[in-house]
Amino acid sequence: MKHTAAPKKRPPRGRMAVPVFAVAAAALLAVLTLLLCILGGVFDFSAKAGVTMPELRGQTETNARQTLEALSLSLKVRVTTVAGEEDTGVVLEQSVPFGEVLKKNQTVRLTVSDGSLARPVSVHGEPEPETESLRAPDVVGQALEDARQSAERMGIYLTDGGSVYSNQPAGTILGQDPAAGTPLMRGSAVRVTVSLGPETPEYVISARCSAGGSVSPSGEQRFKAGERAEYTLTPEDGFELRILEIDGEEAALETHYVFSDIQENHTLYAVFEEKEDTPEPTDGPEQLSTPSPSPDRPVDPASPSDLR
Repeated sequence: MKHTAAPKKRPPRGRMAVPVFAVAAAALLAVLTLLLCILGGVFDFSAKAGVTMPELRGQTETNARQTLEALSLSLKVRVTTVAGEEDTGVVLEQSVPFGEVLKKNQTVRLTVSDGSLARPVSVHGEPEPETESLRAPDVVGQALEDARQSAERMGIYLTDGGSVYSNQPAGTILGQDPAAGTPLMRGSAVRVTVSLGPETPEYVISARCSAGGSVSPSGEQRFKAGERAEYTLTPEDGFELRILEIDGEEAALETHYVFSDIQENHTLYAVFEEKEDTPEPTDGPEQLSTPSPSPDRPVDPASPSDLR
């Protein structure tokens, strides 16, 4: 007897469609989730795994750029230059800290020294004292007050180095120490020599007197050319001015003498002497006395002896 295989039962169509739809929906949801994560920055596919920011501080700007270019991240470099003590072009700061993961096309900002505050190096390779890039100003030929104000605005001060006569107007700076251009620390001083103007000649007047009086002023006095000098001669009680000599020659007797427009040396010498006694005046004319008759002998007008 021949047996016939029983036909396989097929599941209903509706029961097979459910799993297919669920798988498709799950796949679509996964794609949407991934897309949202990418857009939200959860996943960064632009970064190279293990590429971190190198230490650039202390390098020159050129070396720093070359270091960043070698990372192959197409980094954008922006440089800001500021006053610094480091040499010109040395990197002082970096916007992305050392060790931080870098992204492609990321902007990196570098702060670079302009070298304006760099300390000069001596011939022995040791740094000189800090100068803050200041140089002694050239003040020779300037008026003292103008140069003083200009120097103080720089942080340099002018001090007195002496004054001398010269053909330059009074107050003009004739010399300075240290010389112009010498490196200086802020707050340093520059000694300056200042003109007193053309020299004015001086002359001496010597005034003396004898006993019996005084002269004022006495002794040697100095006067500038063109000045005026006055002298007073005062006799003591019982004395009078008897002689006045000016430059060795007798002059009119005056108790007040003036040297005007002095242009040479002078001498003054006064002599005082006692006043002379004068006779006392009488009340009337002087009377002539007549001889009185001799008592021993009477006067005889007719005597021949008297007529001889």
